[in-house]
Amino acid sequence: MRSRSVLFVLTFAASAAAARQTEPGAPPPAQAASAEAAPGIGIPRLFATPKLDDLLEMAPTGPAGTMAKVEGFLQSTPRDGAPVSQRTEAYLGYDDHDLYIAWICFDAEPSKIRARRTPREQAFSDDFVEVTLDTFHDRRRAYVFWSNPLGVQAEGLWDEDSTDPQWSWDATWETRAKRTAQGYVVLMAIPFKSLRFPTGNSGTWGIVLLRQIPRSDEYSYWPRVSSTVRGRLSQEGTISGFADISPGRNIQITPYGFASDDWTIDESALPDRKLERKPVDATAGVDGKFVFGDKVVLDATVNPDFSQVESDTPQIAVNQRFELYYPEKRPFFLENSDLFGLVSFPMLFTRRIADPSVGARVTGKAGRTAFGAIVADDESPGKIAPLGDPLHGSRAWFGVASVREDILKQSSIRFLATDREYQDGYNRVAGIEGNFKLGKNWLFNAAAFQSATRATSADGGSELHGPAFELFVQRNGRKFNTYFEYVDIAKDFRTQAGFVPRVDVRQANGYAAWLWRPEGKIFISHGPTFTGNLAYDQGGTRLDWVVRPSWVFNLLSATYFEVFYRAGRERLRPEDLAGLADPALLPVDLPVDRMGIFFGTDYWKKCSVYGDWRWGHATNYFPPSADPAFLTGPPERAIEHLGSLEVVLRPVTPLAIDLSALYSQLNQVGTDALIFRDLIGRMKATWQFDLHWSLRLILQYDDLKSDPSLVAFSVPLSRKLNTDILVTWLAHPGTALYLGYNTNSSNLSQFEADVPGVTRTGLVNDSRRAFVKFSYQFRL
Repeated sequence: MRSRSVLFVLTFAASAAAARQTEPGAPPPAQAASAEAAPGIGIPRLFATPKLDDLLEMAPTGPAGTMAKVEGFLQSTPRDGAPVSQRTEAYLGYDDHDLYIAWICFDAEPSKIRARRTPREQAFSDDFVEVTLDTFHDRRRAYVFWSNPLGVQAEGLWDEDSTDPQWSWDATWETRAKRTAQGYVVLMAIPFKSLRFPTGNSGTWGIVLLRQIPRSDEYSYWPRVSSTVRGRLSQEGTISGFADISPGRNIQITPYGFASDDWTIDESALPDRKLERKPVDATAGVDGKFVFGDKVVLDATVNPDFSQVESDTPQIAVNQRFELYYPEKRPFFLENSDLFGLVSFPMLFTRRIADPSVGARVTGKAGRTAFGAIVADDESPGKIAPLGDPLHGSRAWFGVASVREDILKQSSIRFLATDREYQDGYNRVAGIEGNFKLGKNWLFNAAAFQSATRATSADGGSELHGPAFELFVQRNGRKFNTYFEYVDIAKDFRTQAGFVPRVDVRQANGYAAWLWRPEGKIFISHGPTFTGNLAYDQGGTRLDWVVRPSWVFNLLSATYFEVFYRAGRERLRPEDLAGLADPALLPVDLPVDRMGIFFGTDYWKKCSVYGDWRWGHATNYFPPSADPAFLTGPPERAIEHLGSLEVVLRPVTPLAIDLSALYSQLNQVGTDALIFRDLIGRMKATWQFDLHWSLRLILQYDDLKSDPSLVAFSVPLSRKLNTDILVTWLAHPGTALYLGYNTNSSNLSQFEADVPGVTRTGLVNDSRRAFVKFSYQFRL
């Protein structure tokens, strides 16, 4: 592989060989730990494998009876420090290969337990149990393993600077669970092969155990995790007693195959609008994971498995000033992504690597130092260029390197560099970030970056250099929460590997909230919040300002609503609409205002509802131009209506139906004439036959009506209907079979979409695809 990327040199520290001990004698008796005692557990080695049947009588028997017992769970919410409302016990033990956590969850009203056999992304409103394992005991990052009462499982990565796990991480582990007449039981078996940890015979890990009861909005932990303290790992307990364990030799090879049968509109037969069958597209590739010395992980891929089977969540794309952000879903880029992510500077946005054919990633940790590097190509620039163009078949190369050093108690310093090389042009960004935890509640972050960009010779070869800075201070507590952020991005700063949609800006953002906590039978908390921001360009010209006061109400059963008012102004300059509008008519400085309500509830066992409705005045960024030399006229103030609604139905255990709608409308001030109205409706229905087989149906309808005399780049009416059917067999991450079918119909074919005024009332099928994808993971 020939790469023109910057070469990143990393030093890998080999781990010491684990000392072997002779097999210990009889297993120790069960040990108990309570929240009143020191939060430490000595766990025993097991000489027989615990079974789910050992728990069904709501008291451990057999091998489970020799495991270390944990009880005394305490609430974090709604009543901080109060005992768990439903008796909860956990039992821990290990053998040569696995860590076992057994849960016995009593419930005085077992019929009210929420448990659905659905894909994990739809199960988070269920009752659940969760364990957080800080295997390096550094109180900074950890593994999270989650299960509902039917054994639907999820796993993620916890970063102490976050408030939620990163659920995109995948691991192979086992869960068995069952509801009983007195509650439910869960048995987790987590292979040491799925974890990274220091080797040796006397390791101590951090641990947090959690039970969630959604009908009372209750989160109860062992040891106590108080909502008055920022973070989870700073309050963790410990487990010790491990002997002769190691992740061992861990090699994963995952080959995959993908084939599709595609039909699209035949451009030569537009009057009949017939579909033309394309040659069957078949491809194959392989992903590999290699672990060295229990500390360094090499991921390599050839023709990587980037065929995405989960569609992106829809967003309104009309009249948007900045680029929309879609999260990464491709497996190769997800693992250890926190090593490359920064608080407010997403200098690595891996969806920029649109069409890679090869890639490699190295990550690891030695002592207090974590490091990582990514190298990948991108064939998309060469595929966009037409045949005969000298750039056809060319590719870009991406390189990324990150080194993070843990310092003090829960702080770190991180270096990050990215590089995109294309032809004789490049974009290189390098910088440093510091994260510092101050006391129990405060976090301070500072970051500084410098970019260097050179255009290709074909584009003139010009060069740009610019810095970017950020300061961020945040406080999290039980009643008072606040943050302040200052961002300074130079006019010539560029990142082609990241996501920074706006440059030439100096912006201050702030937030403050005070919550009263009556903790009665209805309200958990309520109180005022205030958000504001103020932005100037580098020359001192005020760009935008916004103030947004609101009042938030949090009730039991995950029910909330918020009322707010938002007011401000935004200035648009010639450089903001370069080439679109007459510079002589710019800048424009327009007032914006909005009020509305957000609401949501999980009160009903079989139905959840979330939504919002907002109205006020916004900006029509792209009105038509009266001058044919320009594409658009100067932006204008307009009347705005926005809304969204999501209803999740769970009529029976295996079925989940997610109904959602997005609505956006803009009207002309004075005449109230419709500028545009966009309505996107989506239904996602999933039938989970068991923990491995599922059927998913997605129907998405987009109805866009616009007036070409009031908004540029539009046709009077655009309608689309997309149908997506997917059958999935998922044995475990890496081993899966997908059978899918997708069809799209519209009243504008892809060849007519750019013709002004072309409209049909009926929908015409303009594309369809059937595909099969299979992957199998070999663990050596």
